[in-house]
Amino acid sequence: MAPLGTDARDADHVGLAAPGRRSALALGRLAGMALSDSGRFALLMTKNVQMTPVIALRARKSFSTYLDLLRFTAALLVVLEHAVLLGVLPQIGALTRLSHESVMVFFVLSGLVIGVSSLSAGMTAGEYVASRAARIYCVALPALVCCYGFVSIVGGGATHGLPVGQFLSSFFFLDGAWFNYAEVPLNGPYWSLCYEVWYYAFWGALCFVRRPSIRLLAGGLVLAAMGPAFAALIGTWLMGAVIASHGDRMLSALRRSPRWVGPGLFAGSVACVVLIASSHLQEDVRQVLIARIHGWWRMRGSEYVVTDYVIGILVAIHLVSALSVFGDGRRLYDSRAGRTIRYCASFTFTLYLFHYPILLALKAVGGSQSPSLIGGLGVVAVTLAGVWVVSFGTERQLPRWKRMARMVVTRASRVDLMSGSSPIATSQARAR
Repeated sequence: MAPLGTDARDADHVGLAAPGRRSALALGRLAGMALSDSGRFALLMTKNVQMTPVIALRARKSFSTYLDLLRFTAALLVVLEHAVLLGVLPQIGALTRLSHESVMVFFVLSGLVIGVSSLSAGMTAGEYVASRAARIYCVALPALVCCYGFVSIVGGGATHGLPVGQFLSSFFFLDGAWFNYAEVPLNGPYWSLCYEVWYYAFWGALCFVRRPSIRLLAGGLVLAAMGPAFAALIGTWLMGAVIASHGDRMLSALRRSPRWVGPGLFAGSVACVVLIASSHLQEDVRQVLIARIHGWWRMRGSEYVVTDYVIGILVAIHLVSALSVFGDGRRLYDSRAGRTIRYCASFTFTLYLFHYPILLALKAVGGSQSPSLIGGLGVVAVTLAGVWVVSFGTERQLPRWKRMARMVVTRASRVDLMSGSSPIATSQARAR
């Protein structure tokens, strides 16, 4: 079997420019396309532009499997750093300093995957809403019930009973919107999910509101409703959506470069992210912003917005170069490693939302022991096992959640049809 990517690169490897010049031109094309294609999203707000995805994830089996690996690895890196912060695990170099960077990976990946699915032929507003709601709530709702349920039963300090307002804020993903500092008890990682849900809403307005004037209003209203902290990082999510719709054009530019450019960008982008995480750059830039901009601390999860965009660009470069490295082959997909990767990725969302409460529980059971490598890795292993068990009641139930969500959306559309057409009903009718 040919090495990964050779079948996709051989035909385009011949060029007239010198190797150094060709690689520079390829990088220039990538940057230029990224800028011009990003402008198309602004164009969506004012014109009725039909965008068709060109990144067929189902056809690119090995690339799709690599996305699963990237997603699971990012979640695992979040677990490792949180284990360090809780005093369960000692520092292991840069390996335990990549949790925030992993969230940026999630944002760009989310934009890519959601961009592909939402731009696919036959996708309607109703199906988009149902799919997103089912995917989110099948894990988020059990996590909220567990965390808030524990607080309401056990209580502690000034907190007694169920904090209804705080629960509703988390349920509707308002934690962090417009300087709302509510947090899910025992589950700090929930904050990034609130960001993503609002990005789903914004993207839905761009894709499924047909009239340009109303699309502009809808997108603006969603941006205004989410607040400055969420809006500040929406560009990282849109980077993934740009790859979803124009990735093949970027890949074509990359294929016209020497063979080493794709693998070089693939490895170099990872190295750059690790270097940023290992340095004081992010904190230094944040301190400058705090000193220069009054009230910058109120941005909370977006305080690192400048370096977050640098990381987002590196992640986007990594994904485009991964298209070149893996090509259209199936080698990774068909391997035993590929099957293992897909299985592990099937409970990544549960891992992200349930690892912190489980780590807290294990830390409480273990008492105030000094962190050790063997003991800490054992705690992480138990956490993974616990998350795997929980996933049978969360992500493994996704088909049922989708059926329920579709039923709710269908009934809501029927109610709207009785009083007049709704955007969801209109979109579904056009699709039929």
